[in-house]
Amino acid sequence: MDGSRILIFMDTKKGCDQITRQLRMDGWPALSIHGDKSQAERDWVLSEFKAGKSPIMTATDVAARGLGTHCIYILLMLLSFGF
Repeated sequence: MDGSRILIFMDTKKGCDQITRQLRMDGWPALSIHGDKSQAERDWVLSEFKAGKSPIMTATDVAARGLGTHCIYILLMLLSFGF
């Protein structure tokens, strides 16, 4: 990737984890963030995302708080069906 970031908002925590798992299985550097993660894990995921080490992040609305949008190139909102 060229330094851009992709943020994918999901409507459920389970859907967030499942999309992230599928992206990683397909070889994409993705991490997820949501309310079931510990504060330390959320901080680490945000750090990895902002640094570009994991340029794809899936999230529930928890990520919207305090996340600057200047580094985001693509923003998606996906609804999960059956998750």
